[in-house]
Amino acid sequence: MGLSAGLRAKDSAKELQMVTVRSRGKGKGDVVRFGTGSVETDTKKFLQKYFRAVDKSVRKALGVEKFPLILATVDYLVPHYRAVNTYPNMLEASVSGNPDNLTVEELHKKSLGVVRPVFSSTLEAARNKYKELTNVSSKQACKELKAILGASFYGRVDILFAAVGARVWGTYDPQANTIAISQKPRLGYVDLLDLAAAYTLINGGTVHALDPRKMPDRSPIAAIYRY
Repeated sequence: MGLSAGLRAKDSAKELQMVTVRSRGKGKGDVVRFGTGSVETDTKKFLQKYFRAVDKSVRKALGVEKFPLILATVDYLVPHYRAVNTYPNMLEASVSGNPDNLTVEELHKKSLGVVRPVFSSTLEAARNKYKELTNVSSKQACKELKAILGASFYGRVDILFAAVGARVWGTYDPQANTIAISQKPRLGYVDLLDLAAAYTLINGGTVHALDPRKMPDRSPIAAIYRY
């Protein structure tokens, strides 16, 4: 049963819990309530059960990923879902309104409006951290492609910066930690920047794709290591 259908069923139950009887006097009928519990309590229990099932499905789908989760629903349901949510990266802001009334494009646009400020603040914090690390010549900050490929493969990269539109064609051997680079695409060669990004994401890191003019050190790739 979907949420809308379930709530309609609860509304029907609410109607059944009330009957009107006429008093012996000339006054209006008195409302007499009967049943096993209050409608408000029953509805709250139904929502908790329903949203726990949704939360379980969300956790199963996302696993241990760090993707931001945006809640899209009517305002009065927001606190009910938040009360049972167990996914750690659900954003405070939400898309208000019934998502059934929105097209996929409209929902995407509204979601971007919610998540864009979060991405901006996260990116700024990452850029500042990289700058701080380079200022003290820390080995946790790196802009060398070969070193970053090895670190991303073995799960050491926490944050990766990659320039949008940049391409470095080549091959990478993680066992020997060697790379071969070509100026043009060749059979069996891949974009090594994309490869580093893929390794980073697979190992739970964060990737920021940036305008080349906004890259740290103006390098096509840069990284912050976990250790």
